[in-house]
Amino acid sequence: MTHPTDPSSSQSASPLPQLAYDIAFFILPYYAFNRIEKVDEFYETYKTNAGACFYFAAAQAAEVTFNQEDAKLFQWHRCVIQDTWPCDVLQFPTPAPIDLKNSSLKTNEESSLVLSPYFCAIVRESTQSEPHVLILAQNPLGETSIRSVSKTGVNANLGTGPQPNLDAFLDAITRIIQN
Repeated sequence: MTHPTDPSSSQSASPLPQLAYDIAFFILPYYAFNRIEKVDEFYETYKTNAGACFYFAAAQAAEVTFNQEDAKLFQWHRCVIQDTWPCDVLQFPTPAPIDLKNSSLKTNEESSLVLSPYFCAIVRESTQSEPHVLILAQNPLGETSIRSVSKTGVNANLGTGPQPNLDAFLDAITRIIQN
């Protein structure tokens, strides 16, 4: 059996979709809830290339060779939401389109597809509260969905998301946090 990030797996010749998924749903949430100071350190050291640090961690965990060109595809954005909430967003490589509306999901190839993330945000409302980890990812119907990951690892679907661009994602997560 091949590991999902093994280049010989049936999903793709590139391990990027699975690595991006691992970063968004496991690695970044771990850092957000347990090592937030490292997120700040990576940004202060590498600025928009801070995403490469998380790509490196995912590649190492999956025993995949680090690729410098792939690492450049993980772009970091630091912004402020509502003039008060610090927000760090990792933008992932644009995934191949997926649309399984007319599929039965019975083939092995379809069942091994990765619904890749477009963005993962760490939003800090205050230094006293837990950060929010929110993800804009593909959904099986060719659309997007917004998901949250909790400190305990619970991955919750928050509904249909916006088009995969940074401004639309920031607007959507602002509305979610305000509610």
